[in-house]
Amino acid sequence: MNSRFNIDLALVLILSFILILIILFIPIDAIRIILGLPFMLFFPGYTLITALFPGKSGLKGIERLALSFGLSIAVMPLIGLILNYTPWGIRLHPILISLTVFIMTMCTIAFLRRNRLSDDDKYDFGYMLTIRKARAKEEPTLPSLKNKNWMDRLLNIMLALAAVVCICTIVYAIATPKTGEKFSEFYILGTEGKAENYPRDVKLGSPISLTIGVTNHEQTETTYTVKVIIDGVNNRDLPIITLAPEQKQEQVISFTPAKVGENQKVEFLLFKNAETEPYLTLHIWVNVSQ
Repeated sequence: MNSRFNIDLALVLILSFILILIILFIPIDAIRIILGLPFMLFFPGYTLITALFPGKSGLKGIERLALSFGLSIAVMPLIGLILNYTPWGIRLHPILISLTVFIMTMCTIAFLRRNRLSDDDKYDFGYMLTIRKARAKEEPTLPSLKNKNWMDRLLNIMLALAAVVCICTIVYAIATPKTGEKFSEFYILGTEGKAENYPRDVKLGSPISLTIGVTNHEQTETTYTVKVIIDGVNNRDLPIITLAPEQKQEQVISFTPAKVGENQKVEFLLFKNAETEPYLTLHIWVNVSQ
């Protein structure tokens, strides 16, 4: 078994494990991006192509390159779709583990299938790293286009351009991220800390306790005010809170209905900054008895 034929698989595995170690122990974004791009957009497709076509007769170098990008872009959404229906969800570590398992599986299959072939039939990635083999065969180190017909040359050029456009698009998207949607979350939780089991029947004079939560997705520091209104009458105002971007605050509040009556509407009005109109409103219904 000549290890020269498996240099590409070894490089993919080594770089993948280096990326995992960097993500776990060295939180440097620049290095993560440099290694993360090929990990997501090249390695999955390349290992899949290598597993499907272990021999040199299947695909040439430029076809392997272009299809590696294309298949990687196809594999990523499929893995994300599967993760979306699992308890782990689409998060950093589940995606990292799933892609690593996929790459290792494809590398294993490619290694086994490639080693069943003779040295003359194996796809030789090592020739790109040495000139000796090319000199021995008196061939150029890169495939020549002179002996190809015009259709093959056109296909190779189109595949190369597609790969370049794909890389440039990805780099541009990373370098100029778009601003996401700006909004605020506002919710109320019942006595068990869930969005259910709200107080329904209470005695006059007995306080009602709820948990109110606000999350700031406005991408800037924002101040909030909450008013509690029962049957159209202002019952109480909560203190002003200021939240940084992506900051969340939950607090337990108490309010007391002032009169007896059924189906009294308790409204919670959220105001942003100095706005006079409520940004969001929530409500529950209570029955107040003697």
